[in-house]
Amino acid sequence: LTAVLLRRGIKQRAIKGNLLLNIHDSLIAEIAEADLEKYRNLVLEVVNQIVQKISFRVPLKIDIKVGKNLANQKEFNEVVK
Repeated sequence: LTAVLLRRGIKQRAIKGNLLLNIHDSLIAEIAEADLEKYRNLVLEVVNQIVQKISFRVPLKIDIKVGKNLANQKEFNEVVK
């Protein structure tokens, strides 16, 4: 559900990028650097929508990382200032 809503949001908000793949509980996306903040906001909105619709009994932690590849990632807030 998250991937479907993110793909839809990327198109609706004209974010330059796309979801590439899903690895276990992670979604990997390629997003233009200029649109990173818009994409981050979209991810947070989509996950919050899902959490509100489904009753979770444990907290849901969201990590957003940015990097040129999977081996060299940094927390989003360290990269975008």
